[in-house]
Amino acid sequence: MSSPVVSDAHQNMIFCQIRPWHVLDPRIITALTDLPRAAFIPNNAVKSLAYIDRELPLYETDTTRFTLPPRVEARFLQEANLGDGDAVAIIGDGAGYIGALASQLTTNGSVRIFESDDALCSHLHNVCAQIDGDIAVVCRDVFGLGAARADWVGDFDVIISARPLTQVPRSWLEALRPNAQLLTLCGHAPLLHARRFKQTAHGIEDTALFETNVREAPITINE
Repeated sequence: MSSPVVSDAHQNMIFCQIRPWHVLDPRIITALTDLPRAAFIPNNAVKSLAYIDRELPLYETDTTRFTLPPRVEARFLQEANLGDGDAVAIIGDGAGYIGALASQLTTNGSVRIFESDDALCSHLHNVCAQIDGDIAVVCRDVFGLGAARADWVGDFDVIISARPLTQVPRSWLEALRPNAQLLTLCGHAPLLHARRFKQTAHGIEDTALFETNVREAPITINE
């Protein structure tokens, strides 16, 4: 995807919303500048709102799925501190913007976006085809698989959930490879807690990162 002329709204998103949220990594700022968020919003009715500080509905006629606010998307990537060769999974990223940004931060790494909705999978295939780097779509509902199916977890160094959860299944955490981490929003609406779960030599390290409000109802995955 070629670098666009950056609009005032795009610049305001970066410098008035995202940087004040302590997202200062120059790699992320560059990726945010190079990738216009509006190009990733599948709902044409709200493309013009792509750079404002709010969640956007992914469908025109359904208000159960939303993007995360831009500041939360960027903050998750800063907290993940993606490095050279990292294998990254973004689950439930129906717009594909988090995955696209991640692909610009993982030199010699890979990004896989997990999505269950057929229409969003088609959208994701289209946008990923325009991104330089090893980025691909996996049309698989890891949330619907439940806690019993955690076989996919061990393939990745970093997992970011773009959909909030009431809690992370223990089986997912136990399946993390050494030093791998999973970042997600947890809890019950309206106030959710961003947390990092990292597999260490001493077990799972659970770190509280920040708090935020989101419109999408958290998913409960039965243990």
